[in-house]
Amino acid sequence: MKQISKSAEANYRDLFGSMPELKHDRDESRSDVLRHIQEVMECDLKKSIAIFHLLRDRRRKIIIHNRLTGFWSGEQSIDLRLAIRTIERKLADVIKRLEEVEKENKDLFDRVFCQSK
Repeated sequence: MKQISKSAEANYRDLFGSMPELKHDRDESRSDVLRHIQEVMECDLKKSIAIFHLLRDRRRKIIIHNRLTGFWSGEQSIDLRLAIRTIERKLADVIKRLEEVEKENKDLFDRVFCQSK
């Protein structure tokens, strides 16, 4: 692993930690990941390849490869996706409970006001 300073690592984490899911291609000229690095760092292909190898190091965990999808993404974007899925599940639970309460209220209303007629 190439040594870089803690401040350089923090800088890379700030720049690429929330990188969206991108495809990397063995043909470097077709790699979305390398193109993204080139745009962010304003560098050439050779430099972006070197940066890619720094970012992908498993001990640094700045960008992570998803073996199921084949995409690379920033480590923080994975946390965001997990948080969004958690919120979506909780929201679905709240909506389900609201529907149950609404049905219970309707049933209660029907028993109280419809049976007295």
